[in-house]
Amino acid sequence: MGNGLTTTEEAPCEARVDVENARDGEDEIWEAHCVKRSFKPSYDDVCIDKEIVSKPVSECSASGQSVSHSTTGSTSTVISGEHVVLAWQIDMPDLSSQRRRSRKREGLRSTDDYEMLTDMVTVENLMQRKVFDQRRWLCISRPQYQRSCGITSLVSCWNYLFSHLGCGSHRPITQEQALTVLGFAPSFDEIRFGPFTGNVTLMRWFQRLNKHFRVFGRSYFLYKPHGNDRTIGLSSESALEKLKVGLQDKSKAFIYHCQNHYFCPVGFEDVPLAESDAYRPTLSDSEVETWILICDTSRRHPGIQCKLWKDIATDLNCQNPNFLDIRHLDRGIQRRKTKKVGGNLHCIMTFQRSNLEETKQLDDETSSMTLTSREENDDSSLSAS
Repeated sequence: MGNGLTTTEEAPCEARVDVENARDGEDEIWEAHCVKRSFKPSYDDVCIDKEIVSKPVSECSASGQSVSHSTTGSTSTVISGEHVVLAWQIDMPDLSSQRRRSRKREGLRSTDDYEMLTDMVTVENLMQRKVFDQRRWLCISRPQYQRSCGITSLVSCWNYLFSHLGCGSHRPITQEQALTVLGFAPSFDEIRFGPFTGNVTLMRWFQRLNKHFRVFGRSYFLYKPHGNDRTIGLSSESALEKLKVGLQDKSKAFIYHCQNHYFCPVGFEDVPLAESDAYRPTLSDSEVETWILICDTSRRHPGIQCKLWKDIATDLNCQNPNFLDIRHLDRGIQRRKTKKVGGNLHCIMTFQRSNLEETKQLDDETSSMTLTSREENDDSSLSAS
C-alpha cells in the first residue's frame, strides 16, 4: 500500500500521497490530487506533527497502541501511543446532567416560609397605608379657566366639605357661581387671577362663600416653613403626620401652593423600603417612604399626580431666589430673577368644616324627626277619635 496514509476504504491510487512528501512541504500536491479525484480526507488523515502517523487498525492493534475511531468508522488515529478523544466523540448527556446538578442550590426556602409573611395581613392594615377617598376626586372642578387654579381648587374643597358630592348635604357649586358670589363678572376666561390670588386671599374667599351659603368653616396653614405666617416649630415629619391624619378626616380638605399653581392633595401611600414588606401588617415611619396623591384642576396635566413627600418638603423649604417646580422635577432646583432674598410663598393650607356645621346638621335631623313623630301622634289621635 505504501509508506504513507492508509484508509479502510479502497481509494484510487492516484489520491494516495507519500507521507514523507507531505512532511517536506508538498501540501499543494496533496490538495491538487484531492480536488482532481474528489477525494475528501477526514480529520484523522491530517498529520498534525512529525510524531503523529496514521496506520491501519490492524497494525496499531498488533503493536499495542491505542486507537481512536472517528464517527464514520473509516479511519483510526494513533497519537504517540495515547488515546485521543475528539470533540464529536464527547458524550453530551453526561455534561448536561452535571450542569443540571450544579444548578441545584442547597438550603432553598420552601413556599411555606413565604406564606407566613401574609398570614397576619388584612384589608384594614393596607388601607392604613393606602388612603384615597374617591369623593375628593369627584369634587375636583376640572378643567379650570386660564390661571384660575386658586378659585377652582377652593371650589373643589368647598364641594367636598359641604356638598352631597362629598361629605355634606348642600348642592354643589360651580366655579362660575363662586366667582359671581365673590363679585366677578363674565367673561371669566379673560380675568387675570395671578396678580391678586394669594394664600390669604383664598382663605378670605372661603369665609365669604361660607357666609353666603350659611355654612361654617375655618382655614389655616398646615405647613409653611418660610416667609410670612410661617408655621414655627413644625418639622417636615410632623407636617407629614398631620397631613396623613387630615386626609383620613372627612371634615378637612387641602390646597397645595406650588410654583405658580394651586392643586389639591387627596390621598397618600406609604411604600415599604424593603421588597419583602409589601404585605407586612405594620411598618414604622422609618421603614416606608410616602407618596402624596394630588388632583390637578388643569386639563393640561394628569388628573392625579403622585409626588414624594421629600420632594414636596424640598419645595416648601426652598427660599428665594431658589425654587423647585414640583410639576417639573426634571428641571431640579432653579433660580428666580429677583432681588428678593429669603422667604417662600409655597405652602399647604387646610380648609375645615366647623363643628358648628355638624351641630347644625344634627339639629336639623333632630327637628325633622321631632316633626315626624308629632305628625304620627296627631294622625293616631285623629284615627282614635
